[in-house]
Amino acid sequence: MLFRKLDASRIDDLAEFFQRNRRPEIESQFNPFPLEEQSARDILDTQRKDSLFALYENEKIQAFSMLRGADEGYSKPSFGILVDHARQGEGLGRYLTDWTLLWADQQKVERIRLSVFDDNIAALRLYERLGFASQESVDHDGRTKRIMERKCPVERTALYTSLLALKPDEPLQHRLEDWRHSGLTQIEATWYPLTDDIYLASVGNQLIIHNYFPPEPDEPVLNLASPDPIARTRARDFYANRIELSQQLAAPWYSLHAGFINDPIGRDEHGFVFAEPTAQEASSSLSRFTREIETLAIEARQRNVSLLIENNVCSPSNKDKLLLVTPADFREFLAGGNLSNRVGILLDTGHMNVSAQTCGFAKESFLELAHNIEGMHLHQNDGSADLHLPCYANDWPIDFALEIQPSYASLEGRYTNLADLQKAYLGIYRRLNE
Repeated sequence: MLFRKLDASRIDDLAEFFQRNRRPEIESQFNPFPLEEQSARDILDTQRKDSLFALYENEKIQAFSMLRGADEGYSKPSFGILVDHARQGEGLGRYLTDWTLLWADQQKVERIRLSVFDDNIAALRLYERLGFASQESVDHDGRTKRIMERKCPVERTALYTSLLALKPDEPLQHRLEDWRHSGLTQIEATWYPLTDDIYLASVGNQLIIHNYFPPEPDEPVLNLASPDPIARTRARDFYANRIELSQQLAAPWYSLHAGFINDPIGRDEHGFVFAEPTAQEASSSLSRFTREIETLAIEARQRNVSLLIENNVCSPSNKDKLLLVTPADFREFLAGGNLSNRVGILLDTGHMNVSAQTCGFAKESFLELAHNIEGMHLHQNDGSADLHLPCYANDWPIDFALEIQPSYASLEGRYTNLADLQKAYLGIYRRLNE
């Protein structure tokens, strides 16, 4: 099933769905307007403000929902839902209801109302479980209709979707527009190979930037710990520019990668290749990195952006060549630069899993830094390499996130298709915020 926010391009789809369900047993429960083509045209008019949604399967609508009332000037939209007569009892109504309410919550819709007949016991109980409370009862042609309201819940952890959660096979603008209509409005913008020349603030999504975005044509290696002062200056200028862009996007966070002890000398199947550093080089690199982060932290604070540092992923070939891999590395870094109240941690669960196996530390030791961890990247692997495997609501990275309760998390695994990503996103969001 694919969740979509409907627009005027979907009139024919909705008209066909209405005509297919123009049946007495349906119209006795769902009667805000006639189930006919003209209704589809009226409610999907491009000038209207109401929000309409659907579940698609095989390019046909199987369930329809709406948040209506904005066009009539009501401050509380009314929720309604209709499941195809041949698909009832399969869980489609609950899935579409969950997506519709999630969309409203992320748009900060303060209150939603609905009406349900008292004799529709199953729907009444479902709405109560979803946080709707009865306000009054009214008579409707001899039947009792319950008026219910739901208040927008407090979000504990915002959930974003990385641009690379699906294979990057379309221009960036197309991806952002398609995801916005698919309910994935909170996006973490990271390196993307098909980046358009567009003004990001106008795309209608809520964006945060991670490290190397938008990319530059010559793809420089960004290393704030580099022994080369020219390379450090270039990295610092790049990150300062992205902090400024984050402010323009009203993004609460900007995250960047931890540094390397020395600059890379090549690549292999695991990533960068480095020469063996000396103990003096390791100490000097951490000092350089700390000084650069102190400068960027001041810039970020002035722009009301929280600066986060992501833990490096350490394969056996790069052991002792990277900064900020283990919990002990982060404790030394935060204490040495007096940065504990000025810089946060972006904990990548896939990086942590590989590094824990390489360096021999327990993943749970990162929980001691929970108060410093503001964000998380959620994906998994077998511990041998950073495979970016997807995770779902009941997988261990979600358990770990529940222990930490970060301000935000981002899905960084690679999912099979958009429907798979949507299902994972909804389940993980609900679990992080239940």
